[in-house]
Amino acid sequence: MPTTDPAEARHARPAEATAVFLREHPEYADDPAFGDTSLTVGSGNVFADLGFDAEEAASLKARARLMSVLADHIAAEGWTQAEAAAVLGETQPRVSNLVTGQVGRFSLDKLVDLLARVGLDVEVRVTRRAA
Repeated sequence: MPTTDPAEARHARPAEATAVFLREHPEYADDPAFGDTSLTVGSGNVFADLGFDAEEAASLKARARLMSVLADHIAAEGWTQAEAAAVLGETQPRVSNLVTGQVGRFSLDKLVDLLARVGLDVEVRVTRRAA
């Protein structure tokens, strides 16, 4: 059964959940939080879409991807943050920064090193940006 809580209705499948909620609660039809359920196609780099310059957006995207792979590996291994810290040679708070996606706290070099410590190789691919 669909949720009737406005806060929960905006998650997972926003347009679908919002449409269901508004059918059930027409009194919210003029609420700006539920007004626009359209989707906007992104550029393929959320950081560029958020307004970062091209160079910073590229770096953030690469770091976010490597962090995601490492966080997924930690989860797949079933490690606690303390266990992951021991394997990675880092502190538990540093692992917390990693698994919570604090991209600005990690360089590309550091992430490549951490991935190597858990036996994962990084391959780099360079492509020309569309004009």
